[in-house]
Amino acid sequence: MTDLQYLLVFLAVAALALFTSILGFLGTRFVSKKYTVTYVIFIILTIALQATLGVLFIIQAEPANVNSYLFNSWENAMHDQTYRVDVQNDFTCCGYENPQSNPAITSHCSTKSTLPGCYKLTFDFMTNNYKTYAIDIFAALIVEAIVLTNAFFMLCARNRKSKFAFERNESERSTFRKSGMRLMDSDSVYDGRSTPGGKRSNSIALESRQSYIPYSGTRDVDSYYGDDDRLSTRSPPQTQIKNYTFAKNDAYRDTYHFTDYTDSVGDPRYEEFDVNKLQGKDSFARAGYY
Repeated sequence: MTDLQYLLVFLAVAALALFTSILGFLGTRFVSKKYTVTYVIFIILTIALQATLGVLFIIQAEPANVNSYLFNSWENAMHDQTYRVDVQNDFTCCGYENPQSNPAITSHCSTKSTLPGCYKLTFDFMTNNYKTYAIDIFAALIVEAIVLTNAFFMLCARNRKSKFAFERNESERSTFRKSGMRLMDSDSVYDGRSTPGGKRSNSIALESRQSYIPYSGTRDVDSYYGDDDRLSTRSPPQTQIKNYTFAKNDAYRDTYHFTDYTDSVGDPRYEEFDVNKLQGKDSFARAGYY
């Protein structure tokens, strides 16, 4: 690779590192999983490019490669003395290996000069610089590896936080809301108390939230209260109509489950209503046992 190619690769890595830093700032500022995931991806790309560049510097620092580069550069400058003059002025040397080895004749360099040759000085300079560049790059890789680890921890923490938030929300849905209603999702298990007869039955189990139609009518005491002798003298509850206000922006999309704890025993009576049947209304009445 030429010096220009090395410079372009270095600038590309620097630009990518800068862009990655901006993504990391945005991910922290807006607490966004999208930014954090993108940040992790670009960190990995930056580490890969920097590691590649570091390996190239180590390869170029090999004595054989440095010798080949210096010899070819000096020989190619035979007809254009600018390169040789610049090297001789920068390193205060004369000729390639000594003043008699293809020097560029200047005011301080001639075949009779006592200055050292340029090869040894430029060889040490390039070898040391390549090694220094490689060490700096791999030191930066260690820092970026730590940053990448922190980014993974951030993702895991956010996933864990999201899991806890989901569980907390599920717990909140199992309690009464301000409106006196309780929401339940499609994974909820019905105990059959709101179905005819008040007992679990596979034949009348809910197949989906949309298919359930609340039962209207009365139930006999034994089927409603079961074998509880304490309640056997009670009359079965009658069907009543209650009006409920519907919160359009509430959770769980189209279907809502309502629970009333009016029974003295504290048994919930589940009802369900499909909001698709509301036809734009913000309130509705439902029938059930209370």
